[in-house]
Amino acid sequence: MHSRFAVRHAHALYVRARLATRLLRLRHKQRMALARFRSLYQKDFKTARELDAAFYLDDGEETERHILELEIKAEVLDAVIAGFDDVVKAASREMSRRDSERAPRD
Repeated sequence: MHSRFAVRHAHALYVRARLATRLLRLRHKQRMALARFRSLYQKDFKTARELDAAFYLDDGEETERHILELEIKAEVLDAVIAGFDDVVKAASREMSRRDSERAPRD
C-alpha cells in the first residue's frame, strides 16, 4: 500500500512541476508581449494604465485566461499532493511500527 501511494505522490509532484513550467513560460510570454505592445503603442495612449488595459482587452485576454486556468489547476494539485503526502507519511510510520514489532532475525 505504501508504494502505491508513494508512486501516486511522485506522479502528482511530476505533474505539478510540469504545470509550474508551463505557467512560467506563459507568464514570460505575456510579459514579452506586453513590453512589445507598450513599445509599439506608447504614443497612442496618455497613461500606462490605459495602455495596459488596451493590451489586456486585445492581445492579453486569452493568455491571461489560460494563466488563470493553470493557476487553478496548480491549487488543486497542491491539495492533492498534500493529501498524498499525509497518506505516504502515515503508511511509512505504520511500516516502521510493524518492523519494530517483529522478532529479531538471526
